[in-house]
Amino acid sequence: MKEKKYILSDKFELEENIEAPIEHRFTMYNKVMEESIVLNEPIFIFLKNFHKENTLQTVTDIFTELTQSSIEDVQPIIQNFFQQMSHRGVLIPFKIKRGNKIFEERNKVFPDGHFIDEFRIEKHLSSNMPIHVYLAEDTLKNKKVILKVLQFSTKMNEKQREHDLKLFEKEFRILRALAHHNIAACLDFRNDYAVIEYVEGQDLYRKIKDKTTSDLETRLNWLIQIFEGVAYLHEKNILHGDIHYSNALITNEHTAKIIDFDLACYADDPNTAIGGMRPFIPPERIDLNAFEFYKNLPDFRSEIHQLGVLSFFVIYGRLPFQGETWNETAKAICENVPIFEDTDNFGNDVSANLKNFLDKCLKKNPPERFASAIEAFLSLRNRNLEGQYK
Repeated sequence: MKEKKYILSDKFELEENIEAPIEHRFTMYNKVMEESIVLNEPIFIFLKNFHKENTLQTVTDIFTELTQSSIEDVQPIIQNFFQQMSHRGVLIPFKIKRGNKIFEERNKVFPDGHFIDEFRIEKHLSSNMPIHVYLAEDTLKNKKVILKVLQFSTKMNEKQREHDLKLFEKEFRILRALAHHNIAACLDFRNDYAVIEYVEGQDLYRKIKDKTTSDLETRLNWLIQIFEGVAYLHEKNILHGDIHYSNALITNEHTAKIIDFDLACYADDPNTAIGGMRPFIPPERIDLNAFEFYKNLPDFRSEIHQLGVLSFFVIYGRLPFQGETWNETAKAICENVPIFEDTDNFGNDVSANLKNFLDKCLKKNPPERFASAIEAFLSLRNRNLEGQYK
């Protein structure tokens, strides 16, 4: 049987700097995450043998000769190197390398029990082609994770694949750079799937609609955490792009986690994606003459409006702007003034300060809103600590 060949993925580049100190001489650059990883010399030499397609046995023989050791001593070490590098997507099967990208035919939903590397799928959660989301178990670490997998249709052309893969990589290049307790972390990113922190809890929509939490202070604490997470993004010049009640999860310990960064981008990125859940779109981005399309690019103030809609929903249990059709909803967003009642959906008093906060978030004119989530978070947190929102 012909032995399988492997090759170094195009996403990684080996670099050797002879002038650097020996402990920093050998590095590998991750083009997707835009970061360098320091390697020791044996691993560097090992990977260098896969600059062109090669078999594991051939590389094992090379190391056996270089170290003048027995194959019994060398083979377990090489096998361990190989498993680590293939799990991280550094080494890939040569036969699935096409041009400058790697594509694997995954156009069907994987069944429960299916393995992707060390991850065993427990449940298919959702699909938004070409991305499928699964609950899975990391069998090496014995913990649950979320997998987001690119599963291209067999009918999709190469150009569309390239486009979707680029967007997919962009999402996780941004997410991998984030570390905040109110943001679900990206734990790993490989050829065509990402491993996301599993958050056990309910999304904000279900928490509010199920009416399980009548205490307004608890719900305000959820909002403070969400504003803090978005403030962290804005501080890093990042837009989430799709803030709404299903992209915020509440754990059993009442910790809020922001998820789903597929529309995330840098605020000054000229290729900013447009979209988002319609009832949360701010008025300046709605084209009343073309209800299926958004106008203008998002910015910090447009996300303040989304946070305002989210906050209104958390406090009153309904959306501030509604209609039976998108046409009616769009006009309500652009023209109607939100009604801030004196009590929430449980009969708790809603203070004038809290209503003023909501009003500032939902102003029709963007310059009248908070400049960013940083300013809004500080306002909400500080006033809440002073008891002005109770």
